[in-house]
Order: sequence, then C-alpha cells, then structure tokens
Amino acid sequence: MAESQGMWFAKTLGMVVVVAVLTALLTTFIQQMVWGKSNSGVSGGAAAGVAVAVWMSRRKPPAEPPKP
Repeated sequence: MAESQGMWFAKTLGMVVVVAVLTALLTTFIQQMVWGKSNSGVSGGAAAGVAVAVWMSRRKPPAEPPKP
C-alpha cells in the first residue's frame, strides 16, 4: 500500500530532526574531545548539511503520467 503524502512528510520531517540533533551532538562531542571547546557554527553547519541530505534522499520520484 502506498504511503500518503502526509505520512511521508511526517516520517521525513521526523528523520530530519533526529539526524540533525544527533549530528550536532556528535560534532560537539568530537570538538570537545579534540580541542576542549566547541564551535556552535560548525555543529550547526554539519547538522544543517546532514538534514538537507536526508531530506533530498527521501524525495519521491515524480509520478509517471498515465499511458494512453
């Protein structure tokens, strides 16, 4: 059974938020371990990049037009 547009959007948005938060936490942790301080710009940039990548990977292919 096909996934409804609303369900697809909810799943994708949930995945984007979870992955972005995990990426920000992991980036901050690595910075703390290596340099003893963290830069929120780096963590935010990494989280945003991963969020966009997840969103783009979840795009639905365009619907094929009906064949005559």
